[in-house]
Amino acid sequence: MSSFSFRVAKQLDGSKAWHHLYNDFTYGIGGFYGHFNYSKNINNPFALYGFMNFTPLKIKRFMLKTDIAVGFSFWWDSYSKKDNKYNVAVGTPINCYVNFGLNAYYRLNDYLQLYLGGSLTHFSNGAIVKPNKGINVLSPQVGISYNPQKMIFKQAKDTLSYKPSFETLINVYFAEHGI
Repeated sequence: MSSFSFRVAKQLDGSKAWHHLYNDFTYGIGGFYGHFNYSKNINNPFALYGFMNFTPLKIKRFMLKTDIAVGFSFWWDSYSKKDNKYNVAVGTPINCYVNFGLNAYYRLNDYLQLYLGGSLTHFSNGAIVKPNKGINVLSPQVGISYNPQKMIFKQAKDTLSYKPSFETLINVYFAEHGI
């Protein structure tokens, strides 16, 4: 499989205390195009998705970032007893797209970063229509990231300025097993 992804992202600037709780939280929208080796049976899907990521580790020029994306994928040649009986992976032309990744970034300058990592991508219709074995793709990632504005690369603050507060929460629920 080969794929291409394009993203537009917004990174929090770190000016507020809660920004540091999520360590350079970034969010945005993206598009994905994939070409499978068996494209004659499943076609070449396109996905639109929303994504978010945060930084669990940051040391000088090095960062480790998570990547979580969820959306919809289109253009599948879905299963059909008559026309496409060999595609048992996806049963609908529109499916869910889920991606989890972990990437290591190295900052070259205030605008460019190199990255290396991997991701797990899952395509499925959630068993709405059978067959639905889904497709899982484990893929390495290598790339360059360009930010047209100067990147903010601050270390997380040791202390945050907030006042802890406590709330009392009482839950009451009842359940009845169906007959």
